[in-house]
Amino acid sequence: MSSFNLDPLALEAIVLETRACFLEEDAPTYLASLYQSLEQLNQGAPDFTAMMHAAHSLKGGAGIAQLMHLSKFAHKLEDLTEILRDRPPSDLATITPIFSGCVDQIAGVLAQVQTLPIGSLADISVDIDLERTLSDLLSQFQQEKPSLREETPKKISALTQSALTKDLEECLILAQKELKSKAIAQQLKTLNRLVEECTLFGEALDIPWLLKAIAPVQELLKNSDQTTHWKSIGIELIDTLRSERQAYLNPSKPKQQVSSQSVSHLRIPTAQMDKIASTVGELLVRHERLILNQQQLYQTNQNLRQLIRGLAPVQDQVQVLYDRLATSSGVNSSFNSSQEFDALELDQFTSEHLTLQNFQEIFLRIKEARADIDLSQRELSEEVIQLRQELDSLYKNVTSSRLVPFKRMAQRFLPQLDRLCQQYHKSVNLVIEGGEVLIDQVILEQLQTPLNHLLVNAFDHGIEGDRLAIGKPETAQIILQARVIDNQVEIILKDDGSGIDVNKVHKKAIARKLCNSNTQLRREEILNFIFQSGFTTASTVTNLSGRGMGLDIVRSQINSLRGTIRIDTTLGTGV
Repeated sequence: MSSFNLDPLALEAIVLETRACFLEEDAPTYLASLYQSLEQLNQGAPDFTAMMHAAHSLKGGAGIAQLMHLSKFAHKLEDLTEILRDRPPSDLATITPIFSGCVDQIAGVLAQVQTLPIGSLADISVDIDLERTLSDLLSQFQQEKPSLREETPKKISALTQSALTKDLEECLILAQKELKSKAIAQQLKTLNRLVEECTLFGEALDIPWLLKAIAPVQELLKNSDQTTHWKSIGIELIDTLRSERQAYLNPSKPKQQVSSQSVSHLRIPTAQMDKIASTVGELLVRHERLILNQQQLYQTNQNLRQLIRGLAPVQDQVQVLYDRLATSSGVNSSFNSSQEFDALELDQFTSEHLTLQNFQEIFLRIKEARADIDLSQRELSEEVIQLRQELDSLYKNVTSSRLVPFKRMAQRFLPQLDRLCQQYHKSVNLVIEGGEVLIDQVILEQLQTPLNHLLVNAFDHGIEGDRLAIGKPETAQIILQARVIDNQVEIILKDDGSGIDVNKVHKKAIARKLCNSNTQLRREEILNFIFQSGFTTASTVTNLSGRGMGLDIVRSQINSLRGTIRIDTTLGTGV
């Protein structure tokens, strides 16, 4: 029996890579789903199934990434949502704040993990009080017994079952076939007959839901002269009747109510979305080339038309010559009846006659071919126009599917900032501006890490410890803003803290030999030194900063997105 021992360093590298994939690719998706479910809960239309799936996925991903505190917390949230999915509570007001705190806590933990030093396998714990509250709520729902139904479902007779499953279904199938007719009169006739039959079934068998289902269509049919899409109304009525019948005949399996705001989501890797967008862009380029080919075909067709018009007089002359030869042939025939015709002259006449005849046939084929080209050119024009409309629609859908509001990502920093305030005893308020600005989700997710570094840098270096002593409000402000300028998105992060000491940065740059003390540098050039790897003005290294790596990472990631970063500061008033 063979044994296999994995090198601890290799194992650590695997865990680090797994954690990076989880934080950058999977966790943002799970967190976005939790925030969406929380928003539905606040609106009174909770989707506990979606929340349970997100918590389950988060639990597994956090476990693989060795974030065990987060995994256990997500596990409890999954258990609670599973219970609430099967037994929805009557009062949502009591659980909404708890769910809101849980989602914010998850967002805060994920954001803090991002700030850990590269290569660190440390795990960040979850708020103990919130975890205890979640456990108590879970225990409370686990102890509750599901209440019995107050009403016993009405027993359905065999006659009613037969009428609904056989007779009514035959009526529905027939109506479905007849509604395919394009004639509005036929569609009206079919709908009237279907309503009458359903009325007969509902009254004879005492089925209130059947009468209620057809009531809206009955009202519409009273004004049958109006322009209405009767076919779609009929198909919708048929689907409703079948759905209601299923729920009526199977009371033990009630139809689950789905929120009108719930949307099915399909997870697609960002790289694949990029490929789809690139493919659509290439199709648009090919469409432009197709338009050029279409224009060339049109011009060639016009040239051919002009040539045929120019040959029209030649064709007339050929026809005259052909007629003369034919007349000459008739004269010669009568002449040969009394006098012998020269054989050489006869051969020459026959050859010229056939040549003219072939020329006329070729000319007719050219005209027919040009007519075919003309028809193909018109059809191609119509197809190109239709293709452009479909490509524009596809491009719009692909683009819109990638756009998400800026606040979806910006709100993730709120719990992180609250946690930092509690841990480092500062009072800071994060203000989000331009939250409804739509940004490409791929870019937005890639901006989370650099914005996180900037936020932590502003909190640690910018916000003073005792603001009252220097005449500032006790609560500092960090503003995170998004705006669109000339088709470009600009994201601004600024604070009202101490700002950056440009002279201190300059002296540090000289000490590190990044510049010469005799060289005159512009203010902007001096500030750019803070993006150098390992550059820091901090005297000590803390868990938050001081290593000189954060801003270097920020610039590298912004450059990879083909963006630009600018910094400005006023000493004493912030960045």
